[in-house]
Amino acid sequence: MPIAFLQWQDEAPFPKTVLRGTKARGRAYENKAGKFLAHEAEGLGAIIHDHQWLEFGGMWIQPDFVLEFSGGGAILLEAKLTYTRDAFSQLSRYAEVLEPYYSSLIPALVCRNLTYETPEPIRRFCDLTPWGTWHLFL
Repeated sequence: MPIAFLQWQDEAPFPKTVLRGTKARGRAYENKAGKFLAHEAEGLGAIIHDHQWLEFGGMWIQPDFVLEFSGGGAILLEAKLTYTRDAFSQLSRYAEVLEPYYSSLIPALVCRNLTYETPEPIRRFCDLTPWGTWHLFL
């Protein structure tokens, strides 16, 4: 079932807040990654959902990026300025909601800064693997 059956919302269901410091730098990185991914999606013929709110079963989630392919598959990306293992729990919640709507789903992290905890990073978009960490230095 394509994601069009989900209730995507362009506007946030909550008041917007002003980001400062590290959160603002993280959002700036997400914006850069979004531009890069939009270019990649266009080249692959995919549709990109960029920070769109999704209402599902009375709860709201906002995955950073979902690239939806015509064949029924999708890539779910959670962007982080700096790698943190905790991001996988957030990614897991999003994947749990989205997985039933796709024939295949590849959830992965995209990070600018790596740490000593980072598992072997993926260097190219085309090499993404489920639950991998893509090092996108923008």
